[in-house]
Amino acid sequence: MTLSISKSLQTSSRILAELQLLEKVAKNVILGCKTVNRIQYNAVLIKGMPLSTQKFAVSNSDLLFLLPPDYPRIPPIGCYLNYPWNSVGKGDHHFTRQSHYGAPFLSEEGGYW
Repeated sequence: MTLSISKSLQTSSRILAELQLLEKVAKNVILGCKTVNRIQYNAVLIKGMPLSTQKFAVSNSDLLFLLPPDYPRIPPIGCYLNYPWNSVGKGDHHFTRQSHYGAPFLSEEGGYW
């Protein structure tokens, strides 16, 4: 398991501790920065996260969390996958190729909320 942190990134001890916990179950965790609409986020990318083959047609996906500037006081709004899956339930707005609740829209970059 690998944990990579961008050298120019300043991280809190809380984020480092959370990444070390995440590293125990994820194969490859990368921490960097991502700026969207002039807001800079700490970006946590999990490469090849296993998925349920009962719900999805693939066995893994990259998973992206954008941590708001005020994290952990303000939590991330969902996460992004790198494949445009559609949801199966009526009224379920997950995997609809749109973001919700004010989360940044990243579909044009290949990130589906």
